[in-house]
Amino acid sequence: MNQKIADTYIKQNDEKVELIYHNSNVSCLLITAFLLIAMCVGIFIFLPDSFLISLIGIMVAIVGIIFTASVLKKIFSVRKRGNTLITIENNKIRNDQYDIRLSEITEINFGWRDNTYKSVIVTTKNKQIYYFPTYNLISDRVLEKFVDDFVFPYVAPNATYNKVGLDHHHVKNMSQ
Repeated sequence: MNQKIADTYIKQNDEKVELIYHNSNVSCLLITAFLLIAMCVGIFIFLPDSFLISLIGIMVAIVGIIFTASVLKKIFSVRKRGNTLITIENNKIRNDQYDIRLSEITEINFGWRDNTYKSVIVTTKNKQIYYFPTYNLISDRVLEKFVDDFVFPYVAPNATYNKVGLDHHHVKNMSQ
């Protein structure tokens, strides 16, 4: 991964390290959401003559609008909080919901929160599981670099780190 690209998403100074997103990332997500809404409206307008197919089309459109509305609501709430998604400060990892000591972490995974948002999933010594969602605003490689460089080196000594949930670890070499 290009170091310059990673440095634009990972801001560090003497006191803290922040994983941030850019406005262009939000714009891409919003354009996708609005395209989905436009497709749902198109289904309503251009439904076929068959009643059964029309009913199925309406149901699919309603589910699409509900899903898109929930994603838009979450993105707007994230946007209001600022550009920082995760912060490492004073040997703690924190976001707007959690503040956990790095030394308490026994396991780090990557996965999906609510089957929608890519997240860093940490388990602590007391078996509590915490999700640090990125809302799909950060690439997997930047997220991996952030955890590799600023989280995993400071967790509990016996901690495990599983990178399987990252998309680029699933891609096989297509030239073989």
